[in-house]
Amino acid sequence: MTNILKTIKNKFFSEKYYLVYKNSDNKIKTYLIGDIDLYRSFGNKKEDRDNAGFKAYCFARKQPRSFRHDRIVSLTKKWFLNFLLEIILFGVIIYLSYILYSKKKKYLNADSLKTENLLLKNQLTKKDLEFNSRESNLTQTIEKLQTSFAKEQEFLQEVKLDLDSKEKKLLLNISDLETKLLDETESRKKILSQKKSSEVRLGNIAETLAPFLDQFDFDPETCTFLGKPIDYISFGEEEITIIEVKSGKSQLNSKQRQIRDQIKSGLVSWKEIRIK
Repeated sequence: MTNILKTIKNKFFSEKYYLVYKNSDNKIKTYLIGDIDLYRSFGNKKEDRDNAGFKAYCFARKQPRSFRHDRIVSLTKKWFLNFLLEIILFGVIIYLSYILYSKKKKYLNADSLKTENLLLKNQLTKKDLEFNSRESNLTQTIEKLQTSFAKEQEFLQEVKLDLDSKEKKLLLNISDLETKLLDETESRKKILSQKKSSEVRLGNIAETLAPFLDQFDFDPETCTFLGKPIDYISFGEEEITIIEVKSGKSQLNSKQRQIRDQIKSGLVSWKEIRIK
């Protein structure tokens, strides 16, 4: 009975860990290990290191092996399953102990105890196989998830690089369009300025030549050129006329409109000033 309990303790009650490890061929694998002994470290003469890793029992190889510190990706304690196993096995042990005790009390012979011991070992072996199968399935699932995660990261990185490239191209296009728009705006300003200057020159020429044109209804000899704010004053025999010459679509300015409205309202007077 003591040997059976010791065997159960070594198989199920020792601490176990999931180790994600990068091998010498740079492939990442997950191992189930136990009995980690940090005092059983090993060195590396080529790298001049006294402590390059540690040794632990590998359940895949079913023997101890060495693990380097710099190749460890992650190390997770298998505490939940251990706890669950401890509860289950503790119940199994109590149950089987009760059965053995009952059988021993009932038959009181060595042959019966041996048979019960074999039955107990077979049951424990079966449980061990079941747990190892579950652990193997869980390990495979973890490896698949890690592979899928790595592929997803690579895809996201490619998408990011593609978006960055498109963003740079768009920024360059925007910069080119802004430059072209600025050049076009400056060009339009110059054209408008030249057009306005030309219209002013044409207006001045038209104002100067107006008395000699067919559209001018007054005798040039009776007209006096002022320029500002009104172009001409015609001193006719019957009336005095204020004349403003405009060309194209040009309009009266505010001062000219004020003079026009004052004349139409009769706000015109004669003032004679004598200087002594």
